[in-house]
Amino acid sequence: MAKYILFQNDRFYRMAPDETKRDKWMGSPNIVAKEVDDATYKNVGCKKTVPTLNGDNISYEDKDHEAIEDTERAQQALSDVRDLLVEEFKFFAADHYDNDTEVKNMVAFLEGIDKTSVTSFAEGQEIHEYIYDLPGCPQIFPLELYY
Repeated sequence: MAKYILFQNDRFYRMAPDETKRDKWMGSPNIVAKEVDDATYKNVGCKKTVPTLNGDNISYEDKDHEAIEDTERAQQALSDVRDLLVEEFKFFAADHYDNDTEVKNMVAFLEGIDKTSVTSFAEGQEIHEYIYDLPGCPQIFPLELYY
């Protein structure tokens, strides 16, 4: 299934995991959708890279992620990212949160992450990616939500 990165005025705007969600966004002003492979889509969703539209081409800026070797700092960083994701899902779901099982399942998964299982993060390891690679993690990103 094709996945899309959406741009508005050449700037990264949203993500669409399929044609149906892509088509919903295409009614918004100045939206351009570009098909990407699964790995690129996940990298954007996990905030490893930031895409920019340059004409017909997408350029990607890789984000640097420093190593966190202190256990307490690593656990706090995981907690902070987890809490931010919960906030983002609730924000983007807004009035639909109570009726969106997929989002509620993701929030429950996030809230159930045991931060004490982490002792460090390697250089270049994005915490979002760590979360999405956990067994059982629903593969939904906040910027995919559209009602």
